[in-house]
Amino acid sequence: MEPDFTRLELQRALYEEHEGRHLTVNVPAGIYEMDDRVYVKSDTTLHSDVGAIYRRISKIGYCTFLSSKNDDGDVGGYEQIKNVSIIGGTFDGEYQKGQMMRFTHGSNITVQNVTFMCISAGGHMLSLEGVDGAVVEDCSFKGFDQNGDKRKEAVHIDVVHNETIAPGSDNYDDTACRNITVSNCKFKNVSRGVGSHSAVDGVFVSNVVVTNNTFENVYNEPIKIINYKDTVISNNQINNCKHGILVHTRLNESSYYDPLPGTVTEKVPSAEDQYNYNVAVQGNTITNIQGEGNEEKNTGYGIMVKGDPEYPLGGIQVIDNQVGTEDENGSVPGAKGYGVRLNRYAMYCTVSGNEIISTGLVGINLKDNSDNNNIEGNEIHYPGAYGIFVEECDSARIYSNRVVESRRSSFGFTKSPNCDIQENRSKSSHAGGISVATNSNSPTIRKNIIYDPNWYGIYVADTNIVKVLTNTLQRIRNNIGIHVRDCDRLNTSYNSFTNTTKTPIKLLRVTKANTTSLELIKVNEITAGSTRVRGTAGKAGSTVTVTVNEKDYKTVVAESRTFSSYLIPAMSKGTKVVVTEKDVKGNMVKAAATVA
Repeated sequence: MEPDFTRLELQRALYEEHEGRHLTVNVPAGIYEMDDRVYVKSDTTLHSDVGAIYRRISKIGYCTFLSSKNDDGDVGGYEQIKNVSIIGGTFDGEYQKGQMMRFTHGSNITVQNVTFMCISAGGHMLSLEGVDGAVVEDCSFKGFDQNGDKRKEAVHIDVVHNETIAPGSDNYDDTACRNITVSNCKFKNVSRGVGSHSAVDGVFVSNVVVTNNTFENVYNEPIKIINYKDTVISNNQINNCKHGILVHTRLNESSYYDPLPGTVTEKVPSAEDQYNYNVAVQGNTITNIQGEGNEEKNTGYGIMVKGDPEYPLGGIQVIDNQVGTEDENGSVPGAKGYGVRLNRYAMYCTVSGNEIISTGLVGINLKDNSDNNNIEGNEIHYPGAYGIFVEECDSARIYSNRVVESRRSSFGFTKSPNCDIQENRSKSSHAGGISVATNSNSPTIRKNIIYDPNWYGIYVADTNIVKVLTNTLQRIRNNIGIHVRDCDRLNTSYNSFTNTTKTPIKLLRVTKANTTSLELIKVNEITAGSTRVRGTAGKAGSTVTVTVNEKDYKTVVAESRTFSSYLIPAMSKGTKVVVTEKDVKGNMVKAAATVA
């Protein structure tokens, strides 16, 4: 192209007959005023030099610069437009409404090193509808008008279903996008980043990769996928946005359509395959999520997985993400609401290896029939409420997670039966360590380490068939170590208590328990020259072991709960003495004393 060409001249160049060969149109630097769109054919490359700027000047109609032609004999499927590359150039929409660039019913589309800027809130910058094989890389998307509450994606990926989803086609056939990659792009000051806001029942967008992109100041969700399968969202940087990453099936009926007559649909994932959509959300870094609502009810989230009663969502892997950051210089908050949230029929998912720093509310939240999820190996620091909170969910597996300085309990469960709570660590909770309440029946609480909570270590209430086994509780200073009340069938065995100044085990209105309450052991003053250690044990029938100079002296506690050790060589002033009580179920309390 010569400099200072018109739109019509560009259209003639793009429509030059080139059957059997690939056409390349080169555009030099310059400002080109576009009063309407241009159409591109198959086997075409539009290459724009650095400094080539396309500016929309007409205020009439949609702000579309370039598109496939779909309103006159669209053949449908993936056959309407093929093998097209748009390389370089800046497209400035002057904040007009529309879709700046769009491809419908196509394949093998590349958009590379393109800058999209300034469009109204009701439009998209790049639309891919019914495309098989597209690469969007090294592009910049910036500048959505914020007027109104239009939640539109900068990169729109969707199904050719109707005029609302994909306007301008004369062949609606439910062709879905597949094999789409969006990588190394920058999104700033846009309504949404990448994804969709509608779906068709039994028609899935698939094999999408969104990776290594940056999102800054996105007004809604940077990444929002609905009804996607076999998708990877990885290594993206998200900062100062309203929300983070949203993966969901149906949110409401108005945006979830029945398939068109004749559409060949796929089987919707079901209980038979554990509702498996096979989506990985991995290695993303998410900071400063602002959300909305007041401090106590902020809805902002780093990562949300959300199903529907009729369309549960499973097979989502939330792995190795960073929500908030922390180093020697301090911490950057993750989200004003939740770090990771599995909400409403998000089932058979894995949340593993994530680090979540400084959330306003819960670090990891399972809610509303989000059953059979695996939460393992996550590190959660400074959550504004619970570290991990499970509410109205069945069969959660909570393993090997660590929570530091939660404002409420490190681990909380309510109305959530059959939960397996093992090998977790709670440090310096401002409330309790583990709380299991309100018909959270049949929990197993095993091999957890609770250190220095401000309240109880483990609390169980209004819950039956409970196992509290082999837990380690340290520095329980202000409340009870293990407190169980209003429970039927309790097994409390092999738990250990160290540096505890309150009651180790208290049972209240508990039936069919394998043990009884265990009071705090008290050691009488030991003076220089003493040959016995005496005191009051926590329970009659326990075994007390006195350790002096690495030698043990055992005795059985009398019915009165008093104990007196066997003879010990005369102890000198300053000698360290450790007294260990173990009840018949292996629960063990250690107390330390020094010879006066």
